[in-house]
Amino acid sequence: MQLSLPEEILLLSYRNGVAYDDERSAIACAGAELGELALRRRVQVTARKFRLFGVQVYGSGAIRVLDPAPTGLAWADELMAELERLEKSRRRLMPFATARTSSESRPVSLDKWLRLRGDKALLLHREALTERRVLFHSPGSRPRQEERHYPDPSVRNELISRLRAVGDGRVPLDEHMLLLLNLMAEAGLNDELGLTSSTSQRFNRVHGNGAAGALSEEMRETSAMLAVSISRRSRGDGGGSDGDGGDGGE
Repeated sequence: MQLSLPEEILLLSYRNGVAYDDERSAIACAGAELGELALRRRVQVTARKFRLFGVQVYGSGAIRVLDPAPTGLAWADELMAELERLEKSRRRLMPFATARTSSESRPVSLDKWLRLRGDKALLLHREALTERRVLFHSPGSRPRQEERHYPDPSVRNELISRLRAVGDGRVPLDEHMLLLLNLMAEAGLNDELGLTSSTSQRFNRVHGNGAAGALSEEMRETSAMLAVSISRRSRGDGGGSDGDGGDGGE
């Protein structure tokens, strides 16, 4: 069964009817939407990078729409339309002289976008998976009993098997799996899914060593920046202001 990146994150997040961690799952799902669009080369996520004590550190991130043409996915088209609206609103806030000479719109702050998106992504994709009967909804049968959502075990287990095969080196790492492994780690799912070994491997992949060295620099940077931003949002520090930090180091 073909699943998008946010659908995969959501499916992995649910077990025994509830999400492993509601807040982190919601943030990872929102990040996965951007990851899916990056895989389709519709958006680009860039980062300010600097070296601290000889180590490369990622600062603020930015999102730029590359190709707003329809994708065939309603949620993706709506998301890109909103990102374009935000890009245009940022351009209007630029000083007049700069705006007149600039041919490019201003990218959107990644931290700001994740904050604006909130839990919308999780709720949207949860409903979609429920309609496709990949996720089964169980309303609370008693007062105050929470509703539950149960993943199709065959679909979920098949996805976990593929992740383990990549984590163990039995299957080559590709861009999709690079993103999924990083998002999964930041959602706190490694131990939950028995994928502890991929946690340490993740940093090698992100920084371009090992298997990830064969992947594009653009996708490695996107994966790294999404992971860093989700980690910041999970800790509640937001990763900085929403001002011009969205330039992405350009």
